[in-house]
Amino acid sequence: MPKDVAADTQAPERIVAFKAFGPDFACRGFQYEVGKTYTQDTPAVICESGFHACENGFDVWSYYGAGAARYAEVELVGTVVRHDGDSKIASAEIVIKAELKFPEFIKRATLKLVDWITSKADSNIATGDWGHAAATGYKGHAAATGDSGHAAATGYRGHAAVTGKNSIAVAAYDDDACNLVAVFASKVGENGIEAGKTYKLGIDGKPTEVATP
Repeated sequence: MPKDVAADTQAPERIVAFKAFGPDFACRGFQYEVGKTYTQDTPAVICESGFHACENGFDVWSYYGAGAARYAEVELVGTVVRHDGDSKIASAEIVIKAELKFPEFIKRATLKLVDWITSKADSNIATGDWGHAAATGYKGHAAATGDSGHAAATGYRGHAAVTGKNSIAVAAYDDDACNLVAVFASKVGENGIEAGKTYKLGIDGKPTEVATP
């Protein structure tokens, strides 16, 4: 009986993820361009070789910091290896699909997180007006979209992000010894907090604006 060659050929794995870059759109000295595909001849090894990205977009902040880099939606192709600690993945082939400005990155990462969150992250998500989200624990993430959305996160590498007017973000950050060092909360439009801008909380408890591309 003749064999179906197409059926015997397994399609390569293709995973849409998110990647952060430096201001020059490079990562670890390697220059990337939107729309390009990059490959290497050897298999990827997580945190050592290959092209890396995060399925949970907010995990890129663990490596670049919120607002400190440029962002892109990417596709990893082929044999994909995964990090044990978060959603970081790597493969020998990557497609740079589109650069995402910060508000668009938040929206797309939030939507993808809805599918990813159930089994792989200590995170919470809320969409729609008056949406609320909260997360606690190591690498906890929280994101909310829509007017009057609220997000809060505490714990080592905790992140909070919101979009929409009248939104509030609260984040508590630990130092290297995992001690709570600062917490800040404010309504948009008060205490120098302006809509559409990104802020980083310092160890003195004061937020400072972070430039986004």
